Amino acid sequence: MRKILSDKQTIILVIIVAVSLNVVSYCIAFPETFKPESTHYARDFSAYYTGGMRLLHNPTKIYAANPQVGDYQILPKPQIFKYTPSFLIILAPFLTLSYQDALVAFDVVQLALIPALALFVYKLVKDKNLILGVAAAIVILIEPLPTPAINLPPPQWAHLWIFTLNPQSNSN
Repeated sequence: MRKILSDKQTIILVIIVAVSLNVVSYCIAFPETFKPESTHYARDFSAYYTGGMRLLHNPTKIYAANPQVGDYQILPKPQIFKYTPSFLIILAPFLTLSYQDALVAFDVVQLALIPALALFVYKLVKDKNLILGVAAAIVILIEPLPTPAINLPPPQWAHLWIFTLNPQSNSN
Protein backbone atom coordinates (compact mmCIF):
# COMPACT_ATOMS: atom_id res chain seq x y z
CA MET A 1 0.00 0.00 0.00
CA ARG A 2 1.35 3.40 -0.99
CA LYS A 3 1.70 6.15 1.63
CA ILE A 4 -0.23 9.35 1.02
CA LEU A 5 2.34 11.50 2.85
CA SER A 6 5.97 10.84 3.61
CA ASP A 7 7.10 10.94 7.24
CA LYS A 8 8.63 14.40 6.73
CA GLN A 9 5.45 15.70 5.11
CA THR A 10 3.40 14.31 7.99
CA ILE A 11 5.62 16.07 10.53
CA ILE A 12 5.39 19.31 8.53
CA LEU A 13 1.59 19.00 8.47
CA VAL A 14 1.45 18.43 12.24
CA ILE A 15 3.73 21.43 12.81
CA ILE A 16 1.58 23.64 10.56
CA VAL A 17 -1.56 22.57 12.45
CA ALA A 18 0.17 23.21 15.81
CA VAL A 19 1.35 26.67 14.76
CA SER A 20 -2.14 27.43 13.43
CA LEU A 21 -3.68 26.39 16.75
CA ASN A 22 -1.32 28.79 18.52
CA VAL A 23 -2.36 31.63 16.20
CA VAL A 24 -6.07 30.87 16.70
CA SER A 25 -5.54 30.64 20.47
CA TYR A 26 -3.74 33.99 20.46
CA CYS A 27 -6.52 35.65 18.46
CA ILE A 28 -9.17 34.31 20.82
CA ALA A 29 -7.19 35.17 23.97
CA PHE A 30 -5.98 38.63 22.86
CA PRO A 31 -9.07 40.56 24.10
CA GLU A 32 -8.58 38.97 27.52
CA THR A 33 -5.17 40.67 27.91
CA PHE A 34 -7.01 43.90 28.66
CA LYS A 35 -8.83 42.39 31.66
CA PRO A 36 -7.51 41.27 35.05
CA GLU A 37 -6.97 37.52 35.42
CA SER A 38 -9.25 37.47 38.45
CA THR A 39 -10.94 39.91 40.80
CA HIS A 40 -7.83 39.77 43.02
CA TYR A 41 -4.87 39.69 40.64
CA ALA A 42 -3.75 41.11 37.32
CA ARG A 43 -2.33 38.80 34.65
CA ASP A 44 0.85 36.81 35.29
CA PHE A 45 2.74 39.34 33.17
CA SER A 46 2.16 41.82 36.00
CA ALA A 47 4.69 39.81 38.04
CA TYR A 48 7.28 40.13 35.27
CA TYR A 49 6.66 43.84 34.79
CA THR A 50 6.68 44.64 38.52
CA GLY A 51 9.79 42.49 39.03
CA GLY A 52 11.55 44.27 36.17
CA MET A 53 10.65 47.71 37.48
CA ARG A 54 11.84 46.72 40.94
CA LEU A 55 15.10 45.39 39.50
CA LEU A 56 15.75 48.85 38.08
CA HIS A 57 14.45 50.95 40.97
CA ASN A 58 14.35 48.80 44.12
CA PRO A 59 16.32 45.55 43.55
CA THR A 60 16.09 44.34 47.15
CA LYS A 61 12.29 44.13 46.81
CA ILE A 62 11.99 42.05 43.60
CA TYR A 63 10.29 39.21 45.50
CA ALA A 64 8.25 41.35 47.91
CA ALA A 65 4.63 40.23 48.06
CA ASN A 66 3.08 43.60 48.88
CA PRO A 67 3.12 46.69 46.68
CA GLN A 68 6.17 48.84 47.33
CA VAL A 69 6.60 52.61 47.28
CA GLY A 70 7.28 53.66 43.71
CA ASP A 71 5.81 50.52 42.09
CA TYR A 72 4.03 50.94 38.78
CA GLN A 73 0.35 50.70 39.68
CA ILE A 74 -1.28 47.59 38.19
CA LEU A 75 -4.87 46.86 39.13
CA PRO A 76 -6.38 45.00 40.85
CA LYS A 77 -3.02 43.79 42.28
CA PRO A 78 0.11 42.53 40.51
CA GLN A 79 1.03 38.90 40.96
CA ILE A 80 4.17 38.05 42.94
CA PHE A 81 7.39 37.62 40.98
CA LYS A 82 8.53 34.03 41.56
CA TYR A 83 11.02 33.43 38.78
CA THR A 84 14.80 33.70 38.54
CA PRO A 85 16.15 37.25 38.36
CA SER A 86 17.93 36.40 35.09
CA PHE A 87 14.51 36.32 33.40
CA LEU A 88 14.23 40.05 34.08
CA ILE A 89 17.12 40.70 31.68
CA ILE A 90 14.98 39.30 28.85
CA LEU A 91 12.12 41.50 30.00
CA ALA A 92 14.19 44.71 30.22
CA PRO A 93 13.36 46.07 26.72
CA PHE A 94 9.63 45.87 27.51
CA LEU A 95 10.05 48.15 30.54
CA THR A 96 10.33 51.17 28.26
CA LEU A 97 6.62 50.71 27.50
CA SER A 98 3.57 51.18 29.69
CA TYR A 99 2.31 48.01 31.37
CA GLN A 100 -0.49 47.33 28.86
CA ASP A 101 1.70 48.09 25.84
CA ALA A 102 4.47 45.89 27.26
CA LEU A 103 2.00 43.04 27.80
CA VAL A 104 0.77 43.25 24.20
CA ALA A 105 4.33 43.52 22.83
CA PHE A 106 5.46 40.55 24.97
CA ASP A 107 2.59 38.45 23.64
CA VAL A 108 3.26 39.49 20.04
CA VAL A 109 6.97 38.64 20.36
CA GLN A 110 6.11 35.22 21.81
CA LEU A 111 3.68 34.56 18.96
CA ALA A 112 6.24 35.72 16.38
CA LEU A 113 8.82 33.30 17.80
CA ILE A 114 6.56 30.25 17.40
CA PRO A 115 7.44 29.74 13.70
CA ALA A 116 11.14 29.82 14.62
CA LEU A 117 10.47 27.26 17.34
CA ALA A 118 8.55 25.18 14.79
CA LEU A 119 11.54 25.26 12.43
CA PHE A 120 13.87 24.08 15.21
CA VAL A 121 11.43 21.31 16.13
CA TYR A 122 11.30 20.19 12.51
CA LYS A 123 15.10 20.14 12.25
CA LEU A 124 15.29 18.02 15.39
CA VAL A 125 12.60 15.47 14.51
CA LYS A 126 12.61 15.24 10.70
CA ASP A 127 14.79 12.11 10.63
CA LYS A 128 13.41 10.48 13.77
CA ASN A 129 10.68 7.90 14.23
CA LEU A 130 7.41 9.36 12.91
CA ILE A 131 5.40 8.69 16.07
CA LEU A 132 8.07 10.17 18.34
CA GLY A 133 8.58 13.15 16.03
CA VAL A 134 4.86 13.93 15.92
CA ALA A 135 4.57 13.51 19.70
CA ALA A 136 7.54 15.84 20.28
CA ALA A 137 6.12 18.46 17.90
CA ILE A 138 2.74 18.36 19.62
CA VAL A 139 4.19 18.57 23.12
CA ILE A 140 6.57 21.40 22.25
CA LEU A 141 4.26 23.46 20.06
CA ILE A 142 0.83 22.89 21.58
CA GLU A 143 1.48 22.14 25.26
CA PRO A 144 2.16 25.77 26.27
CA LEU A 145 -1.35 26.86 25.27
CA PRO A 146 -3.16 28.90 27.95
CA THR A 147 -4.41 27.15 31.05
CA PRO A 148 -6.63 28.22 33.94
CA ALA A 149 -5.24 30.69 36.45
CA ILE A 150 -3.29 29.20 39.33
CA ASN A 151 -5.57 30.85 41.88
CA LEU A 152 -8.63 29.02 40.52
CA PRO A 153 -9.50 25.51 41.72
CA PRO A 154 -8.44 22.76 39.30
CA PRO A 155 -11.19 21.15 37.23
CA GLN A 156 -12.68 17.88 38.40
CA TRP A 157 -10.77 15.86 35.78
CA ALA A 158 -7.45 17.07 37.20
CA HIS A 159 -7.70 14.69 40.17
CA LEU A 160 -6.20 11.45 38.90
CA TRP A 161 -6.07 8.46 41.24
CA ILE A 162 -3.36 9.23 43.83
CA PHE A 163 -1.98 12.23 41.95
CA THR A 164 -3.42 15.71 41.54
CA LEU A 165 -2.57 17.41 38.28
CA ASN A 166 -2.40 21.19 38.56
CA PRO A 167 -3.50 22.58 35.19
CA GLN A 168 -1.08 25.50 35.62
CA SER A 169 1.79 23.04 35.25
CA ASN A 170 0.94 22.82 31.55
CA SER A 171 1.73 26.45 30.84
CA ASN A 172 4.89 28.55 30.68
